[in-house]
Amino acid sequence: MKKKFILVNVSGIGDIVSSLIVANPLLKLGTVAIVIPKNFKGLLADTDFIEFTDNQIPEEEFDVLIDLTSNTQSRSLTKKIKANFKLGRSKNFWHKIKFSQIYHKMVPKYPTSDHITWDFKPILDYLKIELSNTTYLSTTLKAEEKEVCIHIGADKEIRRIPIQLIVKCCEYFQERKIPVRIIGIEQEIVNEVLERTNAYPLYEKGSLSDVKRWLNNSIITVASDSGLFHLASSLNKKSIGLYGPNTYKRSGSVNPNAQVLELDYDCRPCNQNVACPYENKCMKDITWESLKAKIEEMMGTK
Repeated sequence: MKKKFILVNVSGIGDIVSSLIVANPLLKLGTVAIVIPKNFKGLLADTDFIEFTDNQIPEEEFDVLIDLTSNTQSRSLTKKIKANFKLGRSKNFWHKIKFSQIYHKMVPKYPTSDHITWDFKPILDYLKIELSNTTYLSTTLKAEEKEVCIHIGADKEIRRIPIQLIVKCCEYFQERKIPVRIIGIEQEIVNEVLERTNAYPLYEKGSLSDVKRWLNNSIITVASDSGLFHLASSLNKKSIGLYGPNTYKRSGSVNPNAQVLELDYDCRPCNQNVACPYENKCMKDITWESLKAKIEEMMGTK
């Protein structure tokens, strides 16, 4: 008999994509609903998943609830959602005792120092589901490979791609008459890029559903360490991630259609909540020559 699952993940887009390592295999066992932040409405539209946002509480009852975040916000949602069995994650033994009235079972939250995706393995082990090594997001959207997407932003400024690299990238594709779309809400960066490229790249504001459609139509996506890099990769698009403060080994994409540019500095990974004493060299020292070589390698134009 098919089961009804509901997953609660109120983290960032990258973490939601990483948690597909749990969500995808559950589709073989029944229907899967996922509760995500309201700001990400549309992220799971046109997929096999049923999307709820954290300001929507489904009235129906589920067989199994899995709290993938297990923080204050997700626990509040877990209490309100009706489910016969509730599975959570605990940081330590004290958390296991403290929140035992909310969940029927808790598994370790941070069991490994390897890739963040493998942090979800205890959930799969408990459910007796074999670990996959990809985090693809199947979509019914038709892909029309027609432009290069460049994500100019990141939630932390220290992760953002240097503007000169974005400009060089736009100029490179303009010379080859390949359309470019820049994506991001950082208007100052957008304005500078458009000014320095004679407004070659296309830029427009849109919803997350629009962004997902643009990424799905990309020939290749160039992005920083961001949720949109993970989203592009999950849509099975060729993607290049420029990584600075974080290491790709810990927080990069696990999908083979994605590759990375990163520099091996001893200060990585770092505390991104303090000013960088090295003037953000892990991002600024990435050269256009290395990015160009990676683009040509992935596009098969070397």
